[in-house]
Amino acid sequence: MSTAQEIWAKWDPAQHETEYAQKRIKSAQSAKLTPVSINREEMCGHFQGSYGSYDTWLTECQCVDFARSQKPCKHIYRLAMELGVYSANFSTNKNAIPTQGSQKKIPLEYTVELIDKLPISAQDVLYDVVFRSTREQPEYWIERNSDYTALIASDLVRECAHDPADRRFAFGKVNDLKRELKSRGLEYDKSLKKEPLCKFCTEHYPDEMAKIYPELFPVMINPDFSRTHIHNYLSQTSTERYWAEHKDEYIEDSMPSEYADCPQKWGECFNWQRLDDQEEQKPPVQKPSLVNRIRSFFT
Repeated sequence: MSTAQEIWAKWDPAQHETEYAQKRIKSAQSAKLTPVSINREEMCGHFQGSYGSYDTWLTECQCVDFARSQKPCKHIYRLAMELGVYSANFSTNKNAIPTQGSQKKIPLEYTVELIDKLPISAQDVLYDVVFRSTREQPEYWIERNSDYTALIASDLVRECAHDPADRRFAFGKVNDLKRELKSRGLEYDKSLKKEPLCKFCTEHYPDEMAKIYPELFPVMINPDFSRTHIHNYLSQTSTERYWAEHKDEYIEDSMPSEYADCPQKWGECFNWQRLDDQEEQKPPVQKPSLVNRIRSFFT
């Protein structure tokens, strides 16, 4: 097993001399960065900050600063000081640790920076999560794929613990499901509608369903982030993205001139026409939760 000094040596010593690092080192010396706990055997610590609580190791941290930069944050530097692998004076005062009730939401600019780093497909999934979940029912089930991995890595979204016996799948059309059941010789009540049929298949043929449909897993918006910030920013950027891709398909009818250079207000303009036949049409349905909601602004 590597020693703390060997693990810390993975960071370039010159990196600790940069202005970026010196700001975090100064913060790490503060009594407010007193760790809630230190596990010296595992070489990790638990910190309570203004925006949430974080588990920290010498090479990674759960805080948003590390997620953004992948460089040592103030929590990593404080852990290094506590473990004696980075030499610096620091203050300790358990009473200075921020309390749970004093937590603030992570600032908008940090949230935006993390969202912008995500692939567009992952941003669409993130919009689904924030739009289709609530504070009272925060769980939303998504596929475990590359978008899932990107969202978890960003810390905007967190995995939810769930009963392994509670399995869910991304079922398609009911007729396709019935054909799959018939081709596999699986018995079912042919009078069942989609929802009860999907429930029946999940309960009685989960392993077979896993071969046909993607399995879903529960996630939730990290409570350290503002759901409103995420929702509003994604609504704005997706509207702008849609307009940039499709603006040539529309002509201006009676759009107020002050709206022309203001993408945030395009959604308020309903009087648009398609260039092809000059008649209002709805674009083909692709995704009900995000794309169609944006497209409805223009049709």
